[in-house]
Amino acid sequence: MDEIERLKEVNSYKIEDTLSEKDYDDIAFIASAICGTPIALVTLMYQDRQWFKAAVGTDLKENKRVLSFCLHAIAGEEDVMVVEDAQQDDRFKNNPLVQDGPKLVFYAGAPIVTKNGYSIGTVCVYDTVKKTLTDNQRKGLKILSEQVMGLLELRTQNLQLQMMKAQLENSNKSLETFAMVVAHDIKSSLASVALANEMLDKQVNEWQQGTKELTGIIKRNVEKITRMVEGILNNSKITDKYNKIEAIALTVFLEELKNILPSPKPLTFIYAASMDIVYFNRVQLEQIFNNLFSNAIRYNDKEQVEIKIAASEQEGYYNFDVTDNGMGIEVENQASVFELFSTVAEKDNYGLESSGIGLNIVKKIITAAEGDIKVNSIPGKYTSFLFRLKVQERS
Repeated sequence: MDEIERLKEVNSYKIEDTLSEKDYDDIAFIASAICGTPIALVTLMYQDRQWFKAAVGTDLKENKRVLSFCLHAIAGEEDVMVVEDAQQDDRFKNNPLVQDGPKLVFYAGAPIVTKNGYSIGTVCVYDTVKKTLTDNQRKGLKILSEQVMGLLELRTQNLQLQMMKAQLENSNKSLETFAMVVAHDIKSSLASVALANEMLDKQVNEWQQGTKELTGIIKRNVEKITRMVEGILNNSKITDKYNKIEAIALTVFLEELKNILPSPKPLTFIYAASMDIVYFNRVQLEQIFNNLFSNAIRYNDKEQVEIKIAASEQEGYYNFDVTDNGMGIEVENQASVFELFSTVAEKDNYGLESSGIGLNIVKKIITAAEGDIKVNSIPGKYTSFLFRLKVQERS
């Protein structure tokens, strides 16, 4: 056996000197019970010592490698190495563990073998009297060693998953930071372009109609890109960890939103709520309703905008229905309205093009809150967004 490679293998499991774990303790207990011995161990063999991951019948945590019975077990080719009387075995009769305390006589050890064929430790048992093992006892000890190997492999997989999760979280955070920095820089540059365009527009004489049209095109495109950048910033922000859960008076909250909404038409809100208070993050709730209300106003072809909000709590979820009397959404477009940059109308009531980000933000927040959202609509009559949010634990 290549000892250097074997040591690399045992070290790769990163289990040395870890705390006691029930799964391994149970295996040591079962080994003792199966073999009828007072001492049972789950051991790993390192460069200078044999370390005990689990032990029954002894308070020791390790042994010197040179004194270890298991050193012979992992070097051999037997499924289970058995020493019936160590006092008569030339390999062990002068061992201090045999001659002095605890005066060990019987030993049986099943190597823990990795998928690469390296024996990295044992499940072993000891007694202070002569013993033999039955075939079933040998088989049981071997099965227990395989169980230990399975636990070690599972531990490695869990460590790898935790590492991947941490790397992914760091990658996502870096990407979000990058997006925000880039979006901020673009927004600043657009502001400079918009200002220069405005100054140019003021200096152009009335008869220079062609130039006026060009400055108008620049202005409209700057406004469009600015809205997209703002949407990207909002989309990035919602992945932050909002830990603050607040008690929100729902009717007051919705009225406050209504009062700050710009609307070129008369606006009516109709409430039907069976609850007065919701416990949620205020920033996220504002983003959801602001986007839904804004769309209801911007894409409304009626003389008066009417928005109905129904709310109830059931089985650990807040259920909402936001319905407007606007132009509606064609059936073939309803499945894609939540996709990033998806648009279903060329322009809104202000003559502006949609960024296609708002409803994606809404769905992202709702999904993060362990909820879901769907849309029902009849073109020319109404659009309803039905969604639910899991009730959050109060801060």
